[in-house]
Amino acid sequence: MSHKLSADQLISLATEVDFRNRYYIKEYPELFKKALIESLKREFGSEYFEYELSNIQKLKKEPYMFSNYSLRKGNNRPDLLMPDPLSDRKLCHDIYAELQKAHDQVKGFLEIKRAVEPKKDKSKKKIAKPKRINSKTGYPMSTDKQIKNATEQLKLTRKFLKNNQTNPYKSRNSQEKIEDWCWNNSAEKMDNADLEYKKGEWDKAEKLWLACVAINYRAANRLRIMYQKEHRFNDAVQIIDFAIDSPVLRKVNNDSYVTDFKKKLETAEQKSMKHENEDQSKLSEEDFEKLNSNSDYWFKKVNNITYS
Repeated sequence: MSHKLSADQLISLATEVDFRNRYYIKEYPELFKKALIESLKREFGSEYFEYELSNIQKLKKEPYMFSNYSLRKGNNRPDLLMPDPLSDRKLCHDIYAELQKAHDQVKGFLEIKRAVEPKKDKSKKKIAKPKRINSKTGYPMSTDKQIKNATEQLKLTRKFLKNNQTNPYKSRNSQEKIEDWCWNNSAEKMDNADLEYKKGEWDKAEKLWLACVAINYRAANRLRIMYQKEHRFNDAVQIIDFAIDSPVLRKVNNDSYVTDFKKKLETAEQKSMKHENEDQSKLSEEDFEKLNSNSDYWFKKVNNITYS
């Protein structure tokens, strides 16, 4: 609102303005911030990036998202729309330029530093920490803390579903009730799959995610990640393609979901072509027939939902 952004705020906006080369931000955060502040001082005479929005009325408006259901759209309450400053291309370009200047400065400094410092003994290689492996399945496991957290999350979800068997949101509109219905029918399986995955029971996790893939977009994305780790690159492509065409997911999600998944599909296809000779995909036609049948079942269920 003050038309000023600090160095920390600029860094936090890196991904929003498509600044993808974030190596120095991650590996040398203090050095990058110092370089950025020095650049801002030269450019603006202070530690703040100053900007002007060309035309606020033309900015894209985005709705606020509320975790409290009572504050969401419905019951004659319209969405709270706010102008999105990052829809101003010039602003994004200028933020990107400042981050790039800091990036180049850090890069130059490190090149000089490496040139004058004595070379390190390359014979002393870092010893990688051994991965935790499930001895029964052969799949990697997460830490005990992560497994414990996933177990607690599953318990909380089951408790919530048990205590909310009847829909308490009578004022919810049709779209919102469909969203609730999809969550209620997939939440427990999703959390259970996450727990099995962390325990190294990837086959069990896969079955649970496949059962949800037609009504929960997160299931398709988690399967994509797991399949690529297993070198099942074509399976990753197929599952994202299936999610894009899912009639329930198209009904529940907006255009941004489809756009995001199309990008994921493009990336998955590139990986599949690159690793074609090492692909270990194993989803069969029978598997996809079952997925399509499952999708038809859920779609009929969604269309049969009655609204009071």
